[in-house]
Amino acid sequence: MNVKLLKAALVAVVLMLSNTAMAGIIYIGSYNLYDGPAWTTNPEVYSAIEAAEEIFGSPVNGNYLISINGTDINNISQTAWYDVVGNGVSDFIQSYRLDSNDDGYGASGWRSGDDASAYVRDNGGSGNFINYVFLQDNTQVPEPSTLAIFALGIIGLASRKIKK
Repeated sequence: MNVKLLKAALVAVVLMLSNTAMAGIIYIGSYNLYDGPAWTTNPEVYSAIEAAEEIFGSPVNGNYLISINGTDINNISQTAWYDVVGNGVSDFIQSYRLDSNDDGYGASGWRSGDDASAYVRDNGGSGNFINYVFLQDNTQVPEPSTLAIFALGIIGLASRKIKK
């Protein structure tokens, strides 16, 4: 019976270690650069991360990562498609935003390169400029060494019980 108790403790430790939640990255969805508001309405200028927050909501336990390379988490570029006033579409780092006069996209008049947004319909808004959105979960998880110490404690208690 004492050996059964030790085996039960070992099984519990193994199950606990195997079921530990690990922080990771998951694909959330995507949006087309041109799904944003029309430039003629003087829309807000968005970085790709701000656009993701506008579309999918603000993440609770993590942050968004943006990619132009599709849904594979191994190919996240941390870049996004942007439309730049007078210059057309280009890719920039996911946190980039340019609102030269803090007055919205294209509001200063048509001056080439003044504004860049990752969520705006400019020049007719055609094309498949898809920004893929991932959530990087920053939930705190126990370190392996902490779990190992806990497991050794359970095993020690079980073996002490066996000796009695």
